[in-house]
Amino acid sequence: MAMILTVLVVVRVQYAAPTKGPIFYDLILANDAVQGEGNPLYSPSDCQVPSIFNKPLVQGKLLICIYSFNFLFGGASMQQVVTTLEALGAAGLVMVVESDSAGSMFTPIPLTIPGIVLVDAMHSEARTLVLDPDLAS
Repeated sequence: MAMILTVLVVVRVQYAAPTKGPIFYDLILANDAVQGEGNPLYSPSDCQVPSIFNKPLVQGKLLICIYSFNFLFGGASMQQVVTTLEALGAAGLVMVVESDSAGSMFTPIPLTIPGIVLVDAMHSEARTLVLDPDLAS
């Protein structure tokens, strides 16, 4: 009987404490949790404005936000992301650096919430391995 194993390979920068306990947290993409209109200067995926999100949908989950052009030149900040996540009661942050921002200078800051920054999507991937015990000899 073959065993299937999924391995997650992540290239990341982490400057935050891990989530609490041996719990698996659900993920939610910021764009999928929007319920209202926010500041037209920011994309919902920048996670800058808590009032645009459906709080019960985000609460207790890891919110996936995008580190985009707005963080480099548009006034978006990691401090505001933390404020947004705290206001929503999110369990933590997964920040994905947008591919066209990846070559730019990314200055990590310590976070007061659990979080991870994926700085290289090309090298971060999920791989499924099929392990066949009959072949292990």
